[in-house]
Amino acid sequence: MKIYGKTLSDTTFDASITGEEVRGGPGNLLYGKYFHDSNLNIQITDAMFNLQYVAASLGVDVNQGGVSLYESAKAGETVAAGGKITLTNTAVAFDGTILAWYKKPADDDWTVATVSENAITIPGANTGDHYCVKYFYQNMNAKSITIKAQYVPKTLHLVLINDLYSGDVANVAASTSKYGRLITDIPQYQLDGKIFKQAA
Repeated sequence: MKIYGKTLSDTTFDASITGEEVRGGPGNLLYGKYFHDSNLNIQITDAMFNLQYVAASLGVDVNQGGVSLYESAKAGETVAAGGKITLTNTAVAFDGTILAWYKKPADDDWTVATVSENAITIPGANTGDHYCVKYFYQNMNAKSITIKAQYVPKTLHLVLINDLYSGDVANVAASTSKYGRLITDIPQYQLDGKIFKQAA
């Protein structure tokens, strides 16, 4: 899995280590100090939503294709003989049942319909009428992830590349003010499994 973050707004490093003091004697004097349990935490914030971040935090892969909700245009679909509308895509079961909904273009409320041979029959509809329909179908252009009840976040190879610019505010956007790069390479970086709210 490769994730590229080109719109990062924050990359904060927090290095810490636990220190213990050795004290004793009259006045409880400090005789020494020893350290253990070092930690390096990195907070990365991306301004854009990326499904790869969610998948890596949950320890799963992004799959190509997934169940999507199809909804016809506002003008609706044309009713054929017998009040039947043939669905544009092949409807699939969602939670074990193949369902569809229909309504007139001017209505707000949807009515549940039963799908039979990839078509729905609308009671009382006349040939040539227009109805909006919606249903679930397998969309190969969609991307999906499966969230497990128990998951372990992925361990990634993290490379952070920060361009360094001079302190000249007037030329900060000019390529001539760039004088180097800071590259941080962490061969094994495990995510903590938290999924923060991301603006889509």
